[in-house]
Amino acid sequence: MNIKLDDIFDFSQLIYALNAENLDEAFKLSVSFLKKKFPSLKKTLFLFRLKDFKKYYSKLNGNGLSQKEIDELMIVFRNFFPDFKNNSIDIAVIDKYTGPAFYVPVTSNQLVIGIAALYFDKSIPEEEIYEITSILIDVGNILYGKICIFEKEKKYKNVEIEYNREMETALLLNKKIIPPPFFDFNNLEVKVIYKPYRIIGGDYYNCFKTRDGKYFVVLADAAGKGMAGAYISTMLHVILKYIVTTTDSFNLENVIKNINNFLCGSIDSYHFIAAVFLLIDYDENKISYINCGNFEPVFIGKNFDSSIKSYPPLGIGMFDSINSVNFSINNLEKILLFTDGVIEDPEMYEKVSQICNEFSYLSIDNILNLVYSKFNSGNCADDVTIVAVYLKPGISDSNE
Repeated sequence: MNIKLDDIFDFSQLIYALNAENLDEAFKLSVSFLKKKFPSLKKTLFLFRLKDFKKYYSKLNGNGLSQKEIDELMIVFRNFFPDFKNNSIDIAVIDKYTGPAFYVPVTSNQLVIGIAALYFDKSIPEEEIYEITSILIDVGNILYGKICIFEKEKKYKNVEIEYNREMETALLLNKKIIPPPFFDFNNLEVKVIYKPYRIIGGDYYNCFKTRDGKYFVVLADAAGKGMAGAYISTMLHVILKYIVTTTDSFNLENVIKNINNFLCGSIDSYHFIAAVFLLIDYDENKISYINCGNFEPVFIGKNFDSSIKSYPPLGIGMFDSINSVNFSINNLEKILLFTDGVIEDPEMYEKVSQICNEFSYLSIDNILNLVYSKFNSGNCADDVTIVAVYLKPGISDSNE
């Protein structure tokens, strides 16, 4: 709405205009109206106490106050707000001229919320005092309300800025723990599709080479999306990195027990982690496998029995016992692991398995893209991670 100042002839039009304009425009309209109504007015000052924000707000129109005017204003204002300090507002002392001043307490629900100070170049006629007081009380209430709205918006904006800053930091940290989407060793190749639902996600994947020459592949899905999931995934990464870099003889059962014990003591049961672990040992020609609450991987190979026991997700409770399942590397060629962002219905698992085995001759890159395109609807409300493992046939690891 655009109301010209020349059109504001009476007080009702001013009030209507103030409610239609933003804070800066409201102050300009108020001062213009007052100067038009009282030509001898030289400068105005509104000084409010914003109790909900624990601060004061001042708005001066005209030259800065003289020292005498500031001293007088402080006496008046402290009469209503004894805890007020001069440094709570910033008013420059640049005007040596001192003229008649008129102060009106602005009230709301019988409580004083601020002071309106008007400075004239001559004395105010007695008959104008009542009119000035009525105008300033109503105008002051409207301005006070707009200031509160402005401060709330500024507060929310500051919160938004701080949130975005924290999200940027979290994203940088998340990028540190999420590796590149490929690993290429002499006899092992791993490719990944990783699509977090939000800026950062709770899915996690990695492939480590242990100190005793084995390959440790992990795919995990932390309960919760965004920051919560990413925080738990970071915990998992830290403990995995520590175990891999400090363990001389890597035993999958002991590693999973230690991880679970750590998580049970660090997170609540609502923030568990579903995970799949593979330990590939070329020296013994075997793959050890443990599934903790995730979809079973699709094993692509000849004469392969995929009936495997699944343990509860990590972080829910201690395991009485845990045993890995061992397969011969000779019976496998490719393995596909994926989180529940890929398929929501367990019955769809058979379709994924069917596609993988039907197109087993494809490279793992093409299998990844085929599964992702077939099952990603574009409306998935979860992180999506697919990990494809290719066991290169007949290649030694001795030169790596």
